[in-house]
Amino acid sequence: MASSSIIPSGGGSYTTWAAWETAKDGVGGQQEAELSGTGDAGPCTMDDWVNVTSANYPIMESAKASRSASVGRAGAYSNGVDTEAQVFLINVPYTRVEGIQVYANDDQGGSTGVTTNIVKVTADNVRVECNMVVANNSITGAAIYYLVSN
Repeated sequence: MASSSIIPSGGGSYTTWAAWETAKDGVGGQQEAELSGTGDAGPCTMDDWVNVTSANYPIMESAKASRSASVGRAGAYSNGVDTEAQVFLINVPYTRVEGIQVYANDDQGGSTGVTTNIVKVTADNVRVECNMVVANNSITGAAIYYLVSN
């Protein structure tokens, strides 16, 4: 398995999920990215992967040792932006999204009544588990954070 580190504050293989995903487009196979450190790793759209099977798939996860310690932006997290409908869009079958802290709020220059899909899944056999949503919602109107799958 090829493993990469995502450390938003620097010092890892990549600083964002999107940079990792772009580098692995067309490479496919078993690829693992582990989020650690501090800061925002940003949103990500998973697509254009090849040779993905039930035994050979991408894994996006936080470092297991820091999962309970990185709450409320104390550690690494992923933050959505107003211009995107979701923080993660998963178009690759068998992808695993595990233990990631997602910060969902209006401090990205939010607008009234924003709806944010934390993870939108359009592929089959995707597993999303043990993730944490930290919400600080002070916008006027309804803000809804949820998982959307096909």
